[in-house]
Amino acid sequence: MATMIDETVILRYLLNDNKRQADEAAATIASGTTLVYPEIIARTAVSLRDVYHVPRSVIGEALTRLLEDVTVVDEAAVRLAIRYFSSTLLDFTDCLMVARNVLCGHRVVSFDKAILKKMLPA
Repeated sequence: MATMIDETVILRYLLNDNKRQADEAAATIASGTTLVYPEIIARTAVSLRDVYHVPRSVIGEALTRLLEDVTVVDEAAVRLAIRYFSSTLLDFTDCLMVARNVLCGHRVVSFDKAILKKMLPA
């Protein structure tokens, strides 16, 4: 059975800023049954950026390493979104939308010009 975790667990795991919680997060992730949804990765990226003021490139590196330790739903899109997030000013959810456009060819309707620049033509 999978164990779902939220961004608080991932943050403790990545930041190691609360020893007890970081140890519990590491043990949970080390169990090999950890499942993470894309929206949790998005919330983690935003927290690292906005609350902890971690540079986007460092967030990208940390989240990419995290994907080696957990099972992520829609992993290909999440991996590509992480790459976009670390190299653009787009929000993570926008990066997911762009990644899904690129990988799956989903048509996207948006009034955000920054997003549209990254989209493949339909």
